[in-house]
Amino acid sequence: MLGLHAWLEVVGPLPGERWANERFLWYQLPREPVGQVVLLFDVAGRPVVALGSVVVATWLVARGVGRRAAVLVVVAFAGVLLNDVLKAQLGPTPLWSTKPEIGTDANFPSGHAFYAASFGGALLRLAWLRGRPDLVALAAALIALSGPARVVQGVHLPSDVLAGFALGLAWLLVAVALVGHPVRAGTRRRTPGPAARDAERPAVA
Repeated sequence: MLGLHAWLEVVGPLPGERWANERFLWYQLPREPVGQVVLLFDVAGRPVVALGSVVVATWLVARGVGRRAAVLVVVAFAGVLLNDVLKAQLGPTPLWSTKPEIGTDANFPSGHAFYAASFGGALLRLAWLRGRPDLVALAAALIALSGPARVVQGVHLPSDVLAGFALGLAWLLVAVALVGHPVRAGTRRRTPGPAARDAERPAVA
C-alpha cells in the first residue's frame, strides 16, 4: 500500500486513472439499475450502517460458530480505525487534488474497500471453514464489486480501492494470527461417506 502511494507521488497515476477521474464525477450515480447497486454499496459502508452490520454479524457468528469466531469479526472490523489514520496522514493523492469539488478531502486508501476486504473477508473465511460454498461465493462477489462501485460513483480512484483492498487483507491476516483458529472442533460441515450413510439407515427387520 505504501509502495503504491509512493508510485502515485513520484511516477504518477495508474493507467486508466485519468480517464476514470474525468469519466466518473463526484457522487454522480449512473442510470438504474447500476446506480441503485452503486448506492447500495455506498450506504452499506457508511459508519452507522457498517457498525450495525458488524453487531448483527457478531451476534449471529457467536451463536452459530463460537465466541472466538465472533472475536475475529470484531477485530477485523476494528482495523477501519487504522485505515482512517493512514488516510488522514497520507492526504489526497496528486490526481485527486485536481478535483475542485472535493477540496482537500483525503481519498487514499478507500475505507469502503478496506471494510469489504477485512470484515467481508473474515465472514468469507468463516463460511469457508464451515463448508458453505454458497456463502463464500456471495461474500466474494460483494467484496469484488465494492471497489468498482466506489470508482463508478466518482468518490475514489482505482488506486484508492487497490490500496484499501491490500491494507484490508493485510489487517485480516493479522486478525487471523491474533485470534487463531476460529471454528470449534466438529462444527465444519462434511459430506458423510458411504460407511456413515449406511450407519444412519434404519435397520430392516
